[in-house]
Amino acid sequence: MRIVLFISLLLLSYASVFSQNKADYQWIFSRDQDTLPGVQSYMFDFNEEPFRVKNRYAGLEFNGINASICDEQGNLLLYTNGCAIANGDHEVMPNGYDINEGNYFENWWGGDCGDGYPGRQDVIILPSPSNQNEYYVIHKPRTFLPSSDPINFIDEIRYTKVDLTLDNGKGDVVEKNVTFFDGTRLLWSYFDAVLHENQKDWWIIQPGFGGNSYYTFLLDSTGINLHSVQDIGPTLDHPFVTASGTAKFDPTGNYYSIFSAYTGLLLFDFDRATGALSNSVVLEVESNPDISTIFSSIEWSASGRYIYLAVHDRLYQIDSYEEDLEDGIVLIDFWNGVLDPFATTFNMMARGPDCKIYICSNSSVLSYSVIKNPDEQGTDCNLVQQGIKLPYFSTVSSMPNFPNFRIDEDEVCDSSITSIFGHPIEVTQKLKLYPNPSSGMINIELPEQAKSGNWEIRDNNSQLVKSGISSDSFNLQIDCSMLLPGVYYLKVLNKENQKYYNSRFVRM
Repeated sequence: MRIVLFISLLLLSYASVFSQNKADYQWIFSRDQDTLPGVQSYMFDFNEEPFRVKNRYAGLEFNGINASICDEQGNLLLYTNGCAIANGDHEVMPNGYDINEGNYFENWWGGDCGDGYPGRQDVIILPSPSNQNEYYVIHKPRTFLPSSDPINFIDEIRYTKVDLTLDNGKGDVVEKNVTFFDGTRLLWSYFDAVLHENQKDWWIIQPGFGGNSYYTFLLDSTGINLHSVQDIGPTLDHPFVTASGTAKFDPTGNYYSIFSAYTGLLLFDFDRATGALSNSVVLEVESNPDISTIFSSIEWSASGRYIYLAVHDRLYQIDSYEEDLEDGIVLIDFWNGVLDPFATTFNMMARGPDCKIYICSNSSVLSYSVIKNPDEQGTDCNLVQQGIKLPYFSTVSSMPNFPNFRIDEDEVCDSSITSIFGHPIEVTQKLKLYPNPSSGMINIELPEQAKSGNWEIRDNNSQLVKSGISSDSFNLQIDCSMLLPGVYYLKVLNKENQKYYNSRFVRM
C-alpha cells in the first residue's frame, strides 16, 4: 500500500512539473545587421535542455517593441514587433501588416516596418478569456504633430485580434487596430497586465502622462473596457519619465511597481478581485548625475521578495520584506565598462521561466548580462556581466513583455530546466509551510526532489540560526520554539544542490 501511495505521489509531482503553463518559453530577438540577404538573428527557446541561444533565419526584426506567446506546451503561436504579426513559422499572418498604422508611422517612421516599431513596454499579448483559439495583441500607437518643433506622443490604445483556427491553424488577423481608449495623454512604456482573481480575465494598467492617474482596463468575455481611473501616489511629471522606465506586477499579482530613474520606485498594493491600487510607497534611487537621459527598468525575483532596478551603469536590489524599503536597498554592482563592441550597460530586464533575470543593453552588443540567483540576498544573487554570448547583435532596449502566466501555480519556475549552456543552475520553488505565524513546531510539505536535502533557517539579517537534513519523507517538522520572535526564511536544497525551495514565516 505504501509503495502504491509513493508511486501515485511521484506521478502527481511529475505531472505538476510538466503541466506548467509555458506561454513565455520562446523569446524572439534581434535587429538584422548582417549584409547578407534574409534574416540573421537569434532567439531563446526554454523548451530545450540545456537551454541555449538559437539562430533564427526568418521572421520579423525588432527596433524595441517585442511581445510573443506560446501555447501551454511551449510551442510558438505568434509574436509582434509593433508593425506586423507573425505566426509560429515566422511568417507574417494574412492581414498581419500595418499594426499601429497612422501619421507617426507614415511621416516620422517612414512607413517602413522592416525594423519594427520603436518602444520599450508598449505592447502585450493576452489570451482571450472567452475563446481558447483567440488572442489579443494590445498596443499603443504614437501620434505625430508636424510643426517647427515636431513632437510625437501616445494618446490611444488599440487591440488586434488573432484567430488561430484560420490559415490551416497558423492564425489570421480578424480584427485590426481597434481603438478602445483615446483622447488622453499616456506615458510611453509602463504597460503591464495581470490575471484576474477569477483566473480567467485580465487586468491591464497604463499610467497617464504628467499626473498621477492610472488607467485600469479589464479584458473579459465582453472585450477590453476601461474599468477605472485612479489618482494615487506622486505626480509623474518629470519631462524624461515617459519611455525611460518600466512597470511590473510582482509574481503573486498583489503588488504593482513602476520605476524610472527620475521618479524612483513606486510600489502599490493591488487587489486582483477589484482592480484597485492602494497604499503607495516611494523610494528614491541614486543614479549617475552626469547622464542627462537614463533608461531604466524593474524586475522581481520569483519568490516576490527581491526587486531589481537596472539604472544604466548600476544595478540595485531591494528587499521588499523590509518594513522601510530604505533599509533594504543594496547596490549590487556598477557596470564593468566592457564594450562588446559598444557599451554593455544595464537596461531592460525580464525574468525567464528558469527564474533567472536577463538584462539587455541600451546599445547593439553581442552579449547580455544575467542574474543567476535572484532570490539570494545582496551580491549572492550572482550577477554575471556579459554572461550570455549572442551569435548576432542585439536590438537596443528590447525584451519581450510577458505577464506572469504561472501566477497561481505552486511552482513559479520550471524545475525541469536544470542547466544553461550545459552548466548546472539553481531553480527556486516555494514551499508550503504551516502554521504561519508559529510559536513552536512548523510543518513543511516537501516535493519529491527535496527529500533528504539540506535545510537552513536565517533571520532577517541573513544570519544562520538553525540547519539540518530533511528525512526521506514528504513532510519536514522543525522546532522553532527556541527562536526569538521575528521574521525568518527557510531554505531547503535538494540532494544535488541544483534546486532549492524556500518559504518565509513569522515566529510569534
